[in-house]
Amino acid sequence: MSNVKISQLTAYTSPATTDVLPIVDLVNDQTKKVTVASLVQSAGTVAAGGAAGQALIKASATDYDTTWTTLTTGTVTSLDISTGTGLSSTGGPITTNGSILVSLDNTSVTAGSYTNADITVDAQGRITAATTGSASVGTADGGNFASGTPSSRTLIKIARGTYANLNASLADLQDGEICYATDQDKIYVKEGSALVSTQLTLPTDNAVTGTAQTFTAAQRGTITTLTPGATVTPNFAASNNFTLTLGQTTTIANPTNLVAGQSGSIFLVQGSSAYTGSWGSYWDFASGTAPVLSGASKVDRLDYIVRSTTSIHAVFTADYS
Repeated sequence: MSNVKISQLTAYTSPATTDVLPIVDLVNDQTKKVTVASLVQSAGTVAAGGAAGQALIKASATDYDTTWTTLTTGTVTSLDISTGTGLSSTGGPITTNGSILVSLDNTSVTAGSYTNADITVDAQGRITAATTGSASVGTADGGNFASGTPSSRTLIKIARGTYANLNASLADLQDGEICYATDQDKIYVKEGSALVSTQLTLPTDNAVTGTAQTFTAAQRGTITTLTPGATVTPNFAASNNFTLTLGQTTTIANPTNLVAGQSGSIFLVQGSSAYTGSWGSYWDFASGTAPVLSGASKVDRLDYIVRSTTSIHAVFTADYS
């Protein structure tokens, strides 16, 4: 058979089941024949035709057995929606036409903003209770270094920088936040729109205890009045200088709060009558001899310096008018 163009072939529209068709077996390089009957599944039938609106359905249990059929229609007489917890609906049931609105139920929570809120959430995820709470301030333990660096401690850090930089960054600091001005060696606290510090900065010309001082103005010590009595006990923590007007024979007892290096004077004033005096064991006089007080209307002065907590070196000067 010579080659024939497909366009020259005559359409064969009614093949018989016994007609033979050639089949090329490419795997085995063979040409085989097959009848039309073996190509068509004849166990069932595919229905032809069908009217508008019909549907093709399976007619039986047999494969490929189909038929056209007209589907029956029904009427929905009522439509409604059943809602669960936290939901409600309006507009149902619908019996002709309309719409159903499904809404989320309001809870007892008042709409608004809550700070540091304490809330309650139900099983549906709704917030059913809310109150404004207080800020929770945590605690941090820097550790006890009494016996070396502790193995477990919380590192505490504060904001630091020059005062100018900290002041320029106020918006980034929270109220109550502590910060350290490196150029002033000073601690500040953010309060409102300012950095506040109660740390005292002494002027350079102020006297301090740990530095040698040169005074350019007069310095004065308070003279503390001692209460007369049979025994008078000066409190050396109260003053350096004292005055006592005698009203009876008096013992100047060992002072309290003795600190080595303290010095000062005690004025002993006699009234219209002269009284004698004696001294506690801590008072040390030259040659071990206690002084004798002057007569009536006289003033004596005792100058002293504390040598130790049990020894006061004293020099007595008598008979001032």
